Amino acid sequence: MLSCQRHLFSLPEGLHYLNCGYMSPLSRRVEEAGIAGIRRKRVPSDIGPSDFLQDLQRVRLLFATLVNVPDPVDTANAKAFIDAGATAVIGHHPHVPQGIELYKEGLISYSLGSFIYVHEKELGYSQRNISRHISVCLNIEFDKQGIREYQDHYYRYNPDTRLPESIGRDMIMDHIQFLNNNIHNKKLLKHQVRKILFRREIASFRQRFRSHPVQTIVDYAKRFKFKYIRKAF
Repeated sequence: MLSCQRHLFSLPEGLHYLNCGYMSPLSRRVEEAGIAGIRRKRVPSDIGPSDFLQDLQRVRLLFATLVNVPDPVDTANAKAFIDAGATAVIGHHPHVPQGIELYKEGLISYSLGSFIYVHEKELGYSQRNISRHISVCLNIEFDKQGIREYQDHYYRYNPDTRLPESIGRDMIMDHIQFLNNNIHNKKLLKHQVRKILFRREIASFRQRFRSHPVQTIVDYAKRFKFKYIRKAF
């Protein structure tokens, strides 16, 4: 059960909110982010093209793992959500599909991949990671008792039309079984982080460094955390 989060808000003493609608109070972190955004736009001439992408790149480095095995933290959180009463947990951040599993009375899909995403425009993109082109759509039927049934539909990105095209499960059955059978394979996770994620980041760093060497070093130095290294070894 979620504990009281009152300390995260600037609320007057004695005032409480529960199950808020559209007029819920803003947390301190949201308030700070809003003020920072307003200050940033005071002088629009100081805003350059790279400023529009910095926050996106930070999120990409944190979440876009590009590997087919979910992080153990994600699997633990997903199951905690089901334990807390959720019927389904649907993940979507790694840009590649990850496994689907039934847990107790719920369903967990760790990542649906990128349904519409122009992969080849991304810095560090490699055609060797064919899993980038596969995405999943789910049809889920559930009632008060939980999941009744679900159907997974698969799509492959067409680089010529830049659109996803429906493909039969039988065409990628081996890949589907691979995803589902390796959800909790920590050894494979570390291997893919080294083989796919690190390789992509090195290629991305080189491309950025050629055009903006100093800024690239500064950005990567700010975002670097040893926990990323620990995931690979």
